[in-house]
Amino acid sequence: MKKIITVFLLSGFLFSPFTSYAQANLSPTERQTIVAQIEELKQILLQLIAVYNATQEAAITKSDPYIITETEHVLGRTDAEVVIISYIGLDEPFSKIFYERMRAIVDDYDSDEFAWIARHFPLPQLHPNGMHLAAAAECVAQAEGGKAFWDFTEAVFNGREIGELTDISDLETYANSVGVSDREFSTCLENKETTPQVEADIASGNELKIKGTPTSYIIVAGKEPAVINGAQPEKVIRQIIDNLLVTKEPARKANEANPIAIVTTNVGTIELELFANQMPITVRNFINLSDNDFYDGTKFHRVINGFMIQGGDPNSKGSDTATYGTGGPGYTIEDEFVEGELLTNVPGTIAMARSSQKNSGGSQFFINVAQNTFLDFDNQPASSAHPVFGRVIKGIEVVMRISSVNTGDRGIPLEPIIIESITIRH
Repeated sequence: MKKIITVFLLSGFLFSPFTSYAQANLSPTERQTIVAQIEELKQILLQLIAVYNATQEAAITKSDPYIITETEHVLGRTDAEVVIISYIGLDEPFSKIFYERMRAIVDDYDSDEFAWIARHFPLPQLHPNGMHLAAAAECVAQAEGGKAFWDFTEAVFNGREIGELTDISDLETYANSVGVSDREFSTCLENKETTPQVEADIASGNELKIKGTPTSYIIVAGKEPAVINGAQPEKVIRQIIDNLLVTKEPARKANEANPIAIVTTNVGTIELELFANQMPITVRNFINLSDNDFYDGTKFHRVINGFMIQGGDPNSKGSDTATYGTGGPGYTIEDEFVEGELLTNVPGTIAMARSSQKNSGGSQFFINVAQNTFLDFDNQPASSAHPVFGRVIKGIEVVMRISSVNTGDRGIPLEPIIIESITIRH
C-alpha cells in the first residue's frame, strides 16, 4: 500500500512539469490534447489504486479463517508441520494463562516442527478496553515488527495479575520499551490505523463461531483443523502436538502384515493398525465384531478431554443414556498382556475398556489422547489394566476433534459422535 501511495504522490509532481512544459512550448490545440491525455492517465492511476485498495481490504478480512496471511503474528515458521492458531484477548484472564503456557511450549520445539499464531478476539462486554489493547499491539507491530508485538504482548500480560484489568496509562511505557516513540504510538491509535487488522481477526473468529477466549485451532497440512477450547494444561497441549508430530514420522507407518481398521464416523475417518501378532485374541474379537456390523450405529459415549474417547457399547445405539457404558457383546474375552513399548497406553493407541475385574472386556474400547501409561497392566498399583491392541495411523486430528467436543453428564457428547461403520482391510 505504501508503494502505491508513493506513486500516487509522486505522480502529482511528475505530471505538473509535463503540463507546464506543454503549455509553454506547444500550440493551444496541442497543449489541450496533451493535458487531456495526462488527465486520462491520472484517472487510470486512480482506478488502479482503487482496485489495489479493494484487493487489500478483501484480503485482510480472512475470508477463510484457516488461511495464514502475511500479517499474522507467528512464533516459529508458518510452514511448520503443526501450527496452532489461537484467538486471545489481551485483557482476558485465561488468555494470560494460555499465553504463558504457549510461550514455554514454543521454546521447546524446532521452528519447522511447531508454530504458534496469535489473533485478536477481544470481548468488549467483559473487557471494555480489549479493542484498544488489540489496536495498541498492532500499532507496535506496524512500527517495529513481529518481535516487538510479542514483547509488547508479554509486557501487557506481565503488567497485571489474573483477574485484573490492564492499566491503559501503562501502554505507552510498554510501547517505549520495544522501541516505539510516544508520538508514533499515539498517532497510530488516534488515527485508528490498525483497527482494520483487529476487525479482520474478529471477523474470522466470528466465522468460526468462537464464544470465548482462548480458542485455538490445530492446522496440519492435508488434514481438517481441530479445535482446542480454553486454556488447556501445558501437558495436554504438548501431548496433542507430540501426537500429531509422531503420526507424521515413518515409524508410524503400519506394518504391512497387520490388518487395518477403517473407522468411519459422522465427523471423519480414523484408521487403526491392529497388532494381530502380539494381541491375537483381542484383535480377532475386534475384527469379528466389525465384520458382523456390531459397531455400526454405536456412539463414542464417553469423552474426556485430555484423557481418552470411548466407544463400542451397543447400548449407545439407543436413546437411554443411563445405560451407556454398561453394554457388551454378551460375552467377555481373556485379557492379553504383552510387554513392549508399542503396547503401552500412549497417545494415539487403542485399548480394551474393561471393569476392575480380570477378563471382563468384551466390545468396548478407547483411544488414548494423553500419556495414560498408569493404565498399563504392569504399572502397579493401578486397580484396572487395559490391554493395548492397536494404534492410530491416520485421522489423529479426528480423534482430537472428538476429544474436544462439549459433553454432559458422565462425559456423554452433547452432539452424538456416531460410528457409522468399521471396515477391516487385510
